[in-house]
Amino acid sequence: MSSLVTEALASAGKLAKDDWNVKISKLSARAFDTKRELSECIEEEFCNFSSLRESCEDTNAKLTEIRDEAHTLEKSLETMVQDQIPDTTKKFDQLAKEHSKTVELVQVLEKLNFAYFYFRNHELDVKHKNLLQASIKLEKVKQCIESANGMKMVESQIYKALKVEYHLCKEQILYTLDEAWRDSVLWELPGDNGDMTRSPKLTISFSQNQSLSAQDVIYALYVCGTLTYKVEKLAKHCIEHMIKPCILNPGCDLNVKQNSGTSSVMLNNCDRAQDENMEEKEVCNHDEIFTKVLKFLQFLYDSLLKLKLEPEKDAVVMEIFSSFVFKETIKLIVDQCLSKTVPQTKEGLDNYHQVTECVNKFDASLRKIKFLPPSVEKSDLISYVADIHIHFASRRSIDILAEARRLMKLDLHDTEEIKDNERKAELTGDAYNKVREAVNIKKEPEFIERGKELFWKPEHPLSDNTLCLPRCRVSKSSKSILKLAYTTLCEATKSSDQTALKLVFTTEQIFELYMAVVPIYHKEKLSSVPHITAVFHNDCWFLSHHLLTMGHQFTNKLKSKLDGKNLLFVQLVPRLRSIGDEFHLAQLRRQRDQIMESLAPLRNFNSGMDAKLSKYSAAERTVKQTLHQLQHLRKVWKGVFPSNILQRSLALLTDTAISEIVSSICSMEDISSDDSIQLKMICHLMQDQVPLVFKRQDDDEQPETGDSATPWQREVKKWQRLNEIIFVLDSSMTKIVDRWAEGKGPLSMAFTVAEMKSLIRALFQNTERRANAISKIRL
Repeated sequence: MSSLVTEALASAGKLAKDDWNVKISKLSARAFDTKRELSECIEEEFCNFSSLRESCEDTNAKLTEIRDEAHTLEKSLETMVQDQIPDTTKKFDQLAKEHSKTVELVQVLEKLNFAYFYFRNHELDVKHKNLLQASIKLEKVKQCIESANGMKMVESQIYKALKVEYHLCKEQILYTLDEAWRDSVLWELPGDNGDMTRSPKLTISFSQNQSLSAQDVIYALYVCGTLTYKVEKLAKHCIEHMIKPCILNPGCDLNVKQNSGTSSVMLNNCDRAQDENMEEKEVCNHDEIFTKVLKFLQFLYDSLLKLKLEPEKDAVVMEIFSSFVFKETIKLIVDQCLSKTVPQTKEGLDNYHQVTECVNKFDASLRKIKFLPPSVEKSDLISYVADIHIHFASRRSIDILAEARRLMKLDLHDTEEIKDNERKAELTGDAYNKVREAVNIKKEPEFIERGKELFWKPEHPLSDNTLCLPRCRVSKSSKSILKLAYTTLCEATKSSDQTALKLVFTTEQIFELYMAVVPIYHKEKLSSVPHITAVFHNDCWFLSHHLLTMGHQFTNKLKSKLDGKNLLFVQLVPRLRSIGDEFHLAQLRRQRDQIMESLAPLRNFNSGMDAKLSKYSAAERTVKQTLHQLQHLRKVWKGVFPSNILQRSLALLTDTAISEIVSSICSMEDISSDDSIQLKMICHLMQDQVPLVFKRQDDDEQPETGDSATPWQREVKKWQRLNEIIFVLDSSMTKIVDRWAEGKGPLSMAFTVAEMKSLIRALFQNTERRANAISKIRL
């Protein structure tokens, strides 16, 4: 300690340099002596593994005295006024550097001394089974070693020795804690010892008779940083072998047993083969599932998870446990349990409050045992039941679309004729009654309705068939789909706003699904069976006809529920009609190609079409085959297509046949008189049989004649061409030229100039008369 005089001289700036040098030299010598003593002590303890341990109290006292004198000397240096001793600036800088080294050395010695002190206390705590304090001491040793790392004054051998000793002690205490946890948390799982029938069982037994309590083990594991790993492993087993079977398999049961210091839970009557693939028809008892899950979590909480993580804080092990299983457990409950409680009817939706109360009670129980994190203000369970109207609408939408898909997969050959109200796109049957009830339509007295009818009756009323779909046959599945759409809209009128909006969109999706499913699912039949193609064509037009007015029939009742959106389905009409027309035209192209293929041999009439048959017989066979195809299509399409579409379709195919026959004759280079007669007979066969293809649908015995025959002849554009080719084959050159009439006669309306000249050259010999006749064939 410096004297009062010395301090006064130092403050006045008159302290001699020698006095400073002597003091710093003595202080440095004493510090290095202390370092030597502490180094020898640590080397004997940790480097040389000496069994002798000497007390460090003297060393601690010396360190304290040196630290105090160093602090006093530092204060003396700070009081010196540097401008009063300019001649000693360099000397004082050197003294300051030496002093900083001494201070750093003192700090290193203190850290090593503390590490040595904590090592001694750690060993005593381990010896007395005080694992919490042992872990704390070991953590402080770690801090001392890490803080001393990198200091220049630390000798590498001492630092390495302390580090090795720390790791040895760390492994020793971790092994002790791991052994305590392994002996206290026991799992028995299927497959252990080769027994696959063993039921999952969890036993927790922290015996109270042992000096090592469960709380001490938790404290020590948390301090050592390995508790999270232990709890994560426990959580994975719990979710896989306990929680998931309780949710997925309603047949399992939990058996909980509790004795003094030992608790166990076993899962009984659980068919594990159904854990992942449970049948949908299995009824879900949500209350039973909640009870089993809560029972297991309560067991864990009471036996282990309610223990604190730190002595002075309220955090418990359940908070770590829930961080690993909370989201998956809630998702399992929502997907496998609550999703199956969504009602399918409005009556079930009105009674859903019972499920809501059960979920709220379950949520409160989970919060009580701290399974739900405090940060979760509203769990997914509460959110799910709060949005039950949305889930109900989604469930109804799924069920409706599933029913629509089932109807779309039904065979299309099962048909029936559309009724008058269906032709006018009105509500039918039950759907009509439902919508009347929904909009509260009251029937007026008969005399009032009659008076209105007389008052509003126009002078020139429109026909009852105005804007009506023509009579035809459609598949029963399409009528069922239409009824489903009307029923869905009727249900929307009685539902909440969110549900109504979803049901309206679902109705639109029914027809979107129809356009996507039916052409693909029935693709083979639609391409190969003309009857099915016709029915599908009618179905598309039948549905699109109702879509024109479907939105307007419900607009008034649903206007307030649609949030300003227009209830229109007309945007689907062009697409739906085009799909039906596309398949119908594709079928016509296939039939046209077959007719062309049947009549192709006519082009080889002169060269002999078939060696076994005469030319006429072979040609007659091809024409009869074509007529048979047309008659077959008429029978198939009769009563299915509307009369105008039937007539137009048959007329297109008939035109194809007539055009091919006439073109084949026109392409012949030489037609003898016998060939002319045979070709004329073939054309007469077509002329006689084609009218039979266009019989009235209500009269199969007689073809249409006279004035009634005009409509179909107007549709068959090539009919005149057939009549004129017969005339040409049976007439002289003079009559042909006269009928051409310089390009103004009937022949000029049926044939081109080149075709007419080619026919004359083929029918008549090359004479001057023929040349004159050909010269007159011009426009």
